[in-house]
This record gives sequence, structure tokens and C-alpha cells, in this order.
Amino acid sequence: MEQWTIRITEWREAASLLFVGQELIFADFVQAVHRVKEEGQQGTIRFEISEWKQHQQILIGSFGYPLDSPDAIEDAIRQRLEMGVKQGLIKKAHKAQLLKQMAEQLPVAPKKAKRKKKEKPPTPIVPKVATDVPIEKPVSAPRVRSTSSKKSKQAFAWIMLRQKFFGWVQIRPVLGKWKSWRKRWKWPTFSRRPAIPWRQVGKIGAFGGLAAVFAGLLALGWYVWSPEEQAKPSPSAEAETFLQKKQYQKAFQKDASAFWEWEEEQVQESDVRLLLDVYTEVPDPAIALDIAFLKQDYKQVITWYEQTDKQVTWTKARYAFVGYSYVQQGKLAQAEVLAPKSQSDALHQAIALAYFKKGDMVKARAWENKAPSEALAKKFEDWQLLVDTKKELQVQLQKKGLSETLKKTLRENITKVEQEIKKLQEEDSHEPENETY
Repeated sequence: MEQWTIRITEWREAASLLFVGQELIFADFVQAVHRVKEEGQQGTIRFEISEWKQHQQILIGSFGYPLDSPDAIEDAIRQRLEMGVKQGLIKKAHKAQLLKQMAEQLPVAPKKAKRKKKEKPPTPIVPKVATDVPIEKPVSAPRVRSTSSKKSKQAFAWIMLRQKFFGWVQIRPVLGKWKSWRKRWKWPTFSRRPAIPWRQVGKIGAFGGLAAVFAGLLALGWYVWSPEEQAKPSPSAEAETFLQKKQYQKAFQKDASAFWEWEEEQVQESDVRLLLDVYTEVPDPAIALDIAFLKQDYKQVITWYEQTDKQVTWTKARYAFVGYSYVQQGKLAQAEVLAPKSQSDALHQAIALAYFKKGDMVKARAWENKAPSEALAKKFEDWQLLVDTKKELQVQLQKKGLSETLKKTLRENITKVEQEIKKLQEEDSHEPENETY
């Protein structure tokens, strides 16, 4: 059976019913949140909803709930699930299962008894008086449809008009059935006169049509270039206004491209707190991936990439984030696949440094050549100098006729050189020259 749990990821109050890392079911979580709100505590509770399926925990989404919100916690969860389904982040089946489990676990308020409608007393029957005599209604004569009615005259005039201008069609109305009169069509014959040619149309009609077209174009141009239309703000300007007011959902709906440009600027500034507030209103996997990378949670970055590869709008920077996460996890083959997509010098240099630490200088130099770096080139030169020194000492040690004191000195020097090589490979003092991924 599938089990859904809630895990607290962020909560400032230490002495409280809730704490970071706590896992609860829906009923316990809702009761705890209500207790915390009754105590008058302030702040935002951030939590994750996960699914336990076949002894594996699958993350469904991360959410935030401000305690000063007028909505109840269960209503807030339902709204976030609806928003996730609309944006394609949560499947409808998952949402239905979550709502079903919430309905089973949460207490149900007793239904109010319906009020019974008061029965009206029966209307008393008044006895008839003998003097009452029923009045008979006069019987009207049957209506006879007249062929000289206004509707009949209009239909006949329409038929004559069509015969005048479209003489190749003969229409014969069935007499006596003007309400639903029928048409009998005959195929055109050569004896009929042709339709009116263009040259017989008056010049006034032609000039009138051209004047109407010109007037329409003039009205359209005036509408487009009118001061009222020019004074309207562009969608990007309205989105900027919403972002300044911290109305991130409205900014995303007004102009998505302007929203993502602004979000990328916040990522470059490493403003994790602001991105968490944005993710609360716009729970997009791309924002979650950026937050995980800034927190250096490289495993979570890889998880988002492998689970939501088709749902995220991938940019060069996000490909670089995932590639660098693979490097930190030691998965260099996957990082090499993403490096061309990212076109990031920093990612190329990180792969070169990883191969250098493993001792594979051929691949290290190859990746360093794709993104030249003075720091890496200096490191490789130092490594090569130490390796050559070690080889020279080993050659001197193999010579015959050396005293034991000299041999001991050579062995000690070789050991020192090996330690320097190991230290050079293990140190993490190098930083990519271009830190912008």
C-alpha cells in the first residue's frame, strides 16, 4: 500500500510541536499546525510531501505555509496540488490519491440536520351556490392563412429578385405552404442569360468599395497608434511591477520570459532566501534545481534532473549546474555529456581538474585545452616538473658504486617528491577562472 508522509524542512521555533526533520502523516501535521497557530507563533513552515512506494521514498514536491495566512493548512495543500497539476509538476493520479488519503485521515465535521418545511394548511373548499352559472366562452372561427400577408409578399419579392439577378436558377415555390416553402432547382441551360459581368457594375459602387477599405485601414491605424494604446504598459513592465511588489505568481502569468530573466539574476546573486519565497508561489522544478545547487545539495540536483528532465526548460546554466553536480559525485562520464550543452568554461575546467586528481593527465590536458586556464596550466607544469625530478632521482639511485648514505638521501628525496605530487593532486585551492556557469 502506498503511504504519503510530510517532512518538516524548515521551522525557526525550537520549542514547538514541530521541528526540522520530523515526519508526520496528514492528520498529525494538520493538528500540529492548528495548535501552533493557536499559540500565536509567526513565520513560515516549509515541508516536503513524499510517497513511500515499494520501500522507496519518492519526493512529490516542496511547499511553504505562512502562519499568518487566512487559509487553513489543508486548503493551502489542496491549492498547491491544483497548481502543481496545472503546471504539469504533479500527476492527476498522485493528486487524487493525496486528496483521498487526506479525506480519510482528517476528521469530518458532522452534517447539519435539514430543516423540515412547514406544511401549509389545505385550502378550504367553498361550496358552490346554486345561482352560479358557468359562462361559456365564444368559439372563434378557424384562422385562414391569407396569401396576401406581409410575410408572403416578402417571400415572393425575394424570389423575383433572385430570378432577376441570377437568371440561370429557376425557383418555384409550392403554393399554399408559405410557412416552410421549398425550392425546386434546375440545372442551368445555355438558353439562360449569364450573370451580370463586372463591366456592367456602376463606377460609383467600385469607388465606394475602395473608399470603405481605405476608411477601415485608417481606423485600424488610428486604433493601434492612438495615445491610449501607446500609454498602456507592456507586459514586461507590468511583470517588473509585480516582482517589485513580491507578487511572483502574477509576474509569471503576465510575462514568463521577463520572470525567468529576473530569476536568473537572483541565482547569480545566490539569494537562496528570496528564491525559496519565489518557489512557494511558483513551484517550478527549475527553481527547485537552482536552489539545490546553491545549497550545494548535488545529489538533489541530480535527482531533479533525472526525474523531471522533460518538465524543466533547460538553459545552458542549468546544464552546467547538473554537470558540475555529476563532477562532485565522481560521475565524470555523465558530466562529459552535459559539457557541450552548457558551453561553460567553468564546467570544462572542473572536469579537467577531476581527471588530474585521478592521475589521468591525458584527459586532463584534453579538457583543459577546450577551456584554457592559467591556474590549471601552472598546476600541470608543477606536476610535470615533480614527475621529471622523481624520474631523475630514480635513475641516480640505480647507479652502481653509491654509498649507503647517498642512497638513503636519494630515497628520502624521492619520498618527498611523491608527497608533493600527492599534495598537488589533492588540494582544492583551484577555483575556475570563470565562476559563472
